[in-house]
Amino acid sequence: EQTIIGSRVYTLREFGQGAALAPVLAKDLEKVVSHIVPLSEAGGVFDLIKDPANKAMKVLIDCEA
Repeated sequence: EQTIIGSRVYTLREFGQGAALAPVLAKDLEKVVSHIVPLSEAGGVFDLIKDPANKAMKVLIDCEA
């Protein structure tokens, strides 16, 4: 098994700061994720996002579901 973690623009220091803030901001962070989709349904994520009726803000793909 492998774990792959990627980042596009953030430094290791910034990730550390974010991890430290996460418990403090947990209630607010819960509001950011609007949908959690199992990997088996990942092919439809872009359709979900483009439909304004879904009010998608942050869609997570659950690779373990």
